[in-house]
Amino acid sequence: MTLYRNLFLLTSLVLGILTAGCSSKNSDFFILNTANLSNIQQHQACRNTIMVERVKIAGYIDKPEIVTRIDQNQLIQAEFHRWAGPLSGNISDVIAENLALQLTQDRILTAPRMTTANINYYLTVKVNQFDVDSTGLSILQVTWSIYNHELQLMITRNPTYRCYAHNPNNYSDITKAMNNNITALSRDLALHLRSKASTPCLQNRH
Repeated sequence: MTLYRNLFLLTSLVLGILTAGCSSKNSDFFILNTANLSNIQQHQACRNTIMVERVKIAGYIDKPEIVTRIDQNQLIQAEFHRWAGPLSGNISDVIAENLALQLTQDRILTAPRMTTANINYYLTVKVNQFDVDSTGLSILQVTWSIYNHELQLMITRNPTYRCYAHNPNNYSDITKAMNNNITALSRDLALHLRSKASTPCLQNRH
């Protein structure tokens, strides 16, 4: 009995070592970052407050792994190449920070946030597609909307952005291409918000 028990323990130990050896590869973690953007606003008489709602993302990319598209119907999740945190929150923060760089006279807030400030405009963004194919082409397709202080829809758009990674086999290059698409989206959002905010500023309501 003791012999069998020792053999069982030895076998379990060997299997444990082999399993640990097979899974010892460390994952690489990536984040999206703000871009080097410039202010696009002219002097205005008052300051608008813009609330950037938390970005909603499609379920298939709402995961830690970076998603690669093999074809129209097949996707691969990169087991060892992951986002460093929740992708939705990362995109929300980057868009808000990019807007703050471009709309320096306005106040940019991110939801959820408790504030007594009067919100002049609300921005919502839904990411419908955010992946990269085998050629290194990153595609970002979104639906965004701007609402006024009474939550009335002012404008909505469904743009698509594309950017190639220099090396389609390098995840650092892949995430840079994905980051460039977020930057392009941020530029468009800033232009539309500037256009909407060029109307006389809303007075504080108490």
